[in-house]
Amino acid sequence: MNQQQLIQTLQQAVQMHQLGQLSTAIGLYEVILSQMPAHFDALRLLGVAKMQLGHLDEAIALMKKARGIQPRSAELLGNLGLAYKNTGDFKLAQSTYEEALRYAPKDLNTLLNLGTLWMMQGQPLQAVMVFQRAAAAHPTFALTHLQLGEALLQGAQIQEAMDAFQTVLNRDEKSVDALMGLGRCMLQQGNLGEAADTLQKAVTFHPQNPHAHNTLGQAFQRRHQYENAAEHFQKAADLDPTLAAASNNLGGALFEIASPAEAVTAYDKALALDPTLTAGWMNRAIATYQADDLGESLQSLRKAQEQGGYALAHAYETILKHQQSPDQPLPDPGSWDHQEARSIVESYVYLMEQAPNATCLARQRDIHSLAWNASQGEGLTLEFGVFFGHSIRYLASLTEDPVHGFDSFEGIPEGWFNEEAAGAYSTAGDVPPVPDNVHLHTGWFSDTLPPFVAKHPGPVRLVNIDCDIYSSTQCIFEHLGAQMGAGTILVFDEYGFYPGWQEHEHKAFMEFLESSGHGHEILAYSLFSRQVVVRLTEAAS
Repeated sequence: MNQQQLIQTLQQAVQMHQLGQLSTAIGLYEVILSQMPAHFDALRLLGVAKMQLGHLDEAIALMKKARGIQPRSAELLGNLGLAYKNTGDFKLAQSTYEEALRYAPKDLNTLLNLGTLWMMQGQPLQAVMVFQRAAAAHPTFALTHLQLGEALLQGAQIQEAMDAFQTVLNRDEKSVDALMGLGRCMLQQGNLGEAADTLQKAVTFHPQNPHAHNTLGQAFQRRHQYENAAEHFQKAADLDPTLAAASNNLGGALFEIASPAEAVTAYDKALALDPTLTAGWMNRAIATYQADDLGESLQSLRKAQEQGGYALAHAYETILKHQQSPDQPLPDPGSWDHQEARSIVESYVYLMEQAPNATCLARQRDIHSLAWNASQGEGLTLEFGVFFGHSIRYLASLTEDPVHGFDSFEGIPEGWFNEEAAGAYSTAGDVPPVPDNVHLHTGWFSDTLPPFVAKHPGPVRLVNIDCDIYSSTQCIFEHLGAQMGAGTILVFDEYGFYPGWQEHEHKAFMEFLESSGHGHEILAYSLFSRQVVVRLTEAAS
């Protein structure tokens, strides 16, 4: 084979390679190498083809041989770095990428691959620096800004991430990846209305994109608009039946609005697609929870632990085992180093010391049903923290009597658990649609309660307290405490099971009991939704 024939054969091999006909391309590369064993391009490209087929050891051997011929080839080093990454040798992949960048500092593929490698290792700040280099070198290439935005979002640099996604949208307002990225940033900020609007654009522009529907569903789920969420999760699952996240999210929405069995069906589909989905096993454990038969829930918790969700799943498993054998000693919260796991066990121990016979339920609506059924006689039914109206609509469906809802619709007035800042849970002033028997009182509790109490001095039958923080809960007791008496039912939405629970709704309630002299009986609780149902008893004489 003369030089001209070698060139023609290589051209044909590259053409077949680009068309995806790897077997043909490999045969042609091997023909060239049989004639010229040290042919650099044939060695490199044959290595790439082998890598694409998953033959990583052969690929690396071929690329290393090519490296001996041209040790400073940035393209080859980039290929070799990718092969090392695919073997799971991230350290060697990183050093190879960095060597490639010494010879070609602006090479786009190598920069993107190195940034992605840092992301895979959970090092978003390192990834940000690499993607910033890529964006500076290739400012008009959208992918550099998209990847930069993802790294910034993973590193909790939310505003900077939004700027990166907006850079792409300034050039292409219909970019689905940029719209989804921007929407997820807004969700992270707690700007749920803006997030839904942005993600709705992604779905409008790209109605066949399953990820756009899945992300919009998450926005509706955060707003407790579970029917809308389920619609988009189902659409995502229909568009891409292999998308495990969509089926898992669908299970979460169905758990709130349908039956646990329907939720389990969705979770099982997700887990069949991805058995390593820790969240799926955790969700399945919640959906299958039955106080009189904990076996299936425990099995799912053990699966979650196997997939890396050890701390929380182990905490719940420990509690469920104690529920199976309540005569055994209570678990020791001090044995958990994980802060949230410790708070879950700590809350359970507290409740068992106070009310060992309290009913444990999994779903919010089951808690609300039990609370309503436990309330008796005439009196006011109130909710504090309406948000988008999911729970107050359910309470209103249980009675024809008036139900009063209080909310500023501007979010919580101060920071709370999990670094949620003032303004979290805002509806941006949007007042939700509610049934005719619901009366909403818009404003801060300190402003709306005094005139309400003046017009409604009668006894309180049931209060759903979903305002999370101490100051707001304390305000409720300050203005309404005198109207609460024996038989009043209190539903605390965030009573325990999170770090710092002792300083918020629980603390305000303990102070009210001390000042009023009332006793209390804990009727029910949820390990998973953090709720507790309490009935006030006669004041001590």
